[in-house]
Amino acid sequence: MTVSEFVHGRIEALLSRPDGWGPPSSVEDQVLTMVELRHVLVGQSDEVVHETCQRFVRYVGTTVAPGPQTLAHKLGLYERVTGGEGGGYYWPRAADNDRFIEVLRAWAQAEDDLDSGFAFRSAGL
Repeated sequence: MTVSEFVHGRIEALLSRPDGWGPPSSVEDQVLTMVELRHVLVGQSDEVVHETCQRFVRYVGTTVAPGPQTLAHKLGLYERVTGGEGGGYYWPRAADNDRFIEVLRAWAQAEDDLDSGFAFRSAGL
């Protein structure tokens, strides 16, 4: 297995059963990390790697809703629980993850296409 195959497999594992990998924000972070790793492995520039999160925020802002919240918060996968020190806490709630998975998968695929185009150009093809 190549490292690239591992990255693709891990992203698919994360999205096929996100509840097995932690709360939604953790899954979101893990997908972002895997995409960044894939960019590094294909030799993308530092700029492309460092702007991965910004592209994700822009993508979520145009496909789901604008604003600084995580994808999981924008989709209502968290609810505020009051009480305890410091006020309220956000906890994952039982929800339909289909839209969450759909958005993450589409974005990861768009980033994969970015890498495929780069690898194609780098090979001089």
